[in-house]
Amino acid sequence: MEENKFEGISHECIRSGQKGPYQDSEAVYKVTVEEGKDYSAEDILNYCFTVISKHKVQSLAEWRQACGDMGKYFAGYYTLNATQGGYMYTKVSPYTD
Repeated sequence: MEENKFEGISHECIRSGQKGPYQDSEAVYKVTVEEGKDYSAEDILNYCFTVISKHKVQSLAEWRQACGDMGKYFAGYYTLNATQGGYMYTKVSPYTD
């Protein structure tokens, strides 16, 4: 892998864990892109899968379409939303008892 592939991108964990008893576990990250750097949303998502999650995660849309597939349900999903100066990356793991 290219050593400086993600130069100018950084992240900070905003929140991690369950919001309450019997709820899904969420990890929310603020991903910041250094001013002057030009990264697409796909590049940012690749950063999230490589650096933050350490593996590819299905999108919320893919997760919703997998109705009845328990393997995909319990694998969880991600959301990526553009913000001013960066992105918010959220990884959700469904609650299991």
